[in-house]
Amino acid sequence: MMKRKDEYVPVNPWSGEEGRPVPVWGEERVAEAIGGATAAFEGHRRSGFAERAGKMRAAAEVLEGRQEELALLMATEMGKPVVEG
Repeated sequence: MMKRKDEYVPVNPWSGEEGRPVPVWGEERVAEAIGGATAAFEGHRRSGFAERAGKMRAAAEVLEGRQEELALLMATEMGKPVVEG
């Protein structure tokens, strides 16, 4: 596969198999993402415990619903069998 400067191709360390290319962000895009995260945090920190707990429960439900998919993704990225976590 031809390597491009604007993308990164992950490689499974166990099998050597290449994954899907992902875009590489430049400084401007990284700064934009950090700014967005900082703004979100400022709003989040002013919310009450019950609201934050509700958001965490909702996030947990999403992760639990995608458990098999995410386990396979993590195993592929780390080059380990799923059973090894």
